[in-house]
Amino acid sequence: MASIPKTVLVGAGRLSRGLGLVLAQRGAPIRFAVRRPTGDLPAPSGPIDDAATYRGVRWFLIGVPDDAIWGVARQLGALGVVGPGSTVLHLSGVYGREVLKPLRLTGAALGSFHPLQSFALPATAPERLPGASVGVEGDPRALRASRRLARLLGLVPVTIPEGAKPAYHAAATIVSSYVVVLYEMAVRLAEDAGIDPVAARTMYRPLLAGTVANLGLLPPAHALTGAVRRGDLATIKAHLAALGRSDRALYRELGRRALALARRHHLDPERIAAMADLLADREKR
Repeated sequence: MASIPKTVLVGAGRLSRGLGLVLAQRGAPIRFAVRRPTGDLPAPSGPIDDAATYRGVRWFLIGVPDDAIWGVARQLGALGVVGPGSTVLHLSGVYGREVLKPLRLTGAALGSFHPLQSFALPATAPERLPGASVGVEGDPRALRASRRLARLLGLVPVTIPEGAKPAYHAAATIVSSYVVVLYEMAVRLAEDAGIDPVAARTMYRPLLAGTVANLGLLPPAHALTGAVRRGDLATIKAHLAALGRSDRALYRELGRRALALARRHHLDPERIAAMADLLADREKR
């Protein structure tokens, strides 16, 4: 099993706590640097602004909100705890090593380490992290450290080209956060139609799980199912009639994207044209 040097997790958000829990379970030498003392962390902690917190630390994982990373990097630089033998990785999905610029003159390895997994509860990290991908970016030394850390956590490292983090993270947001938004929309539509609220909150979960399983076996164009894939105009008309204006606009936009996938299945050209007309953005006309 890979090992890592003494490491500090700066910040105690859900991602930091989740990573810390897994690292602690695997015997890694870690501690937390926090603004306020807390007793529920999986490893010892110390004040974020005290140089003693970082004594003996060679690796720094910065897990604070994105807009606070620059300030933390500057604070670490001012404390004099980062040097040429250090590796500093932040956990943001959208930023690259540029946000660690206050540490550039220290000679430390600088980069980013972004696990592509969601755990609203840090306690679920040990079961969800193994096998997940992690976006790694940075200078050559930081990339080597990131791959070493990934092996310890059971993650699959994927190198993100310089400057590509925003697009990479937008994709992650669509897959994770926006799926939750769509699920909430589905639950609301079911409740508005008179379905029992408890049933509405649970009945679509196996369907969602089945869709995810299909994507594990097939490319998106082949995993697509439903009315657009079948070319079922009557069903699409019924859907549109049942929706309010804002929901209908979103349904049409998603439907047009689905139609672009469905075109690959050699549907009748006239049916494709009819669906395209039905899914056109009529709300703006």
